[in-house]
Amino acid sequence: MRVFPYGPAPLAILCLAVVSGLFLAKDQAKKPKKATLTYWTFARPHYEAYQKALPKFLEAHPGVSVDLQLVDGQGLNQRLRAAFQADLDVPDMVEIEISAAGSFFRGPKEHVGFLDITDRLKNDGLDKKIVASRFAPYTNRGSIFGLPHDVHPVMLAYNREKFKELGLDPTQLDTWDKFIEAGVRVKQPGKQYLLEMSDSSGSQLELCLFQRDGGYFDADGKVIFDNAIGIETMKWYVPLVAKNSKRQMGNALSSSFGQVMTQALESGYFLSVVTPDWRSKNHEKDVGKLAGKMGLMPLPAAVPGGRRTSTWGGTMLGITKACENKDLAWDFAKFLYLNEKDLAERYADTNILPPVPSAWNQPAFDKSYDYYAGQKIGRDYAALAPQVPPQYASPFVELGKAKLGQALIQCVEYYNTHGEDAGWDSFVRTTLTARADEVRKQMGRDPF
Repeated sequence: MRVFPYGPAPLAILCLAVVSGLFLAKDQAKKPKKATLTYWTFARPHYEAYQKALPKFLEAHPGVSVDLQLVDGQGLNQRLRAAFQADLDVPDMVEIEISAAGSFFRGPKEHVGFLDITDRLKNDGLDKKIVASRFAPYTNRGSIFGLPHDVHPVMLAYNREKFKELGLDPTQLDTWDKFIEAGVRVKQPGKQYLLEMSDSSGSQLELCLFQRDGGYFDADGKVIFDNAIGIETMKWYVPLVAKNSKRQMGNALSSSFGQVMTQALESGYFLSVVTPDWRSKNHEKDVGKLAGKMGLMPLPAAVPGGRRTSTWGGTMLGITKACENKDLAWDFAKFLYLNEKDLAERYADTNILPPVPSAWNQPAFDKSYDYYAGQKIGRDYAALAPQVPPQYASPFVELGKAKLGQALIQCVEYYNTHGEDAGWDSFVRTTLTARADEVRKQMGRDPF
């Protein structure tokens, strides 16, 4: 009797491997055929809207199936990176949040997992039909890898009743100088602030940077938050949030969302909050006691006659190189992102302004909102949309955001101790440059 030459243990492992392989093959055969297109999104409102629109697309494309999947935001990013690296289970189409998009453009351009849609956009004339600034976050080394889902212009949501009680006229607060003067006047430390502004997060600071044509990176991917605009914006912003500043008019709590923000708005702790289009829907859902008492006003301008908005948030739709039906995927992308009637209906459900100006002529954008005392907020956001500044992509944008936040904390600590003494200007410059250089150092290790 012949014996397995390597002994009983290896023989057992070999048998187990064969049996497992047969089981997996049998199990794989049982699985239903993969859909023609697989589509991932992290946003439930998007998912629900696309489910609603999908039957119309399928009716026009017999034999086609689309697997729409709702995937947790951070989980989606990790899962997609793993899929790209392993070249396994890569979706055909995927939506990525704006702050994470740049991380997928890392490495040699030919290794980017998304399809370059630049020529498709130009061939279909879409580069002229979509708000141009919204391509910037999804453009890298001259190639556009994502179709923009939104514009997200920013306004301030304010408490109409409180403003009236305090003698504040939003139409007159058209510059930051006027707004700050009013904020200092009505502030009640620990009880009432004109605006939510953080002293430890860059969320509101970056809006002010964008409004002034600053940002984290320029169009060539170079770090710029320590340039002249960044320095002057930091020096202007810090006194507005520093506890020991005579010009403090803003404050922040542990969270900008949920029950904390609901209580802050309903109690009058914050009289106004930065509100991109999507957040205006959040207020309707979360701050019910202020229904009919809220209004929206343009962002104060940095200089008289200047830009009255900024931008916060965004989403891109990318088609992966692994997609076997790229033309069909492109048709589906246009179906979801360009159908004007569907966009109008989606706006009515979400308050999100699409980046397609021709769609803004739909009646939905003229709706009067009871929550905002009859204000036609869609028309107001649309009027500001052409002013929305660009924000440029980089694989290092998340690091840039973290470093700007660190610089803000350092500058606030310095100001609370020293005020605007002789060393203030130098400290801001040195701190911003040090934090920006940390980003540059990391970029130098990975120039892609």
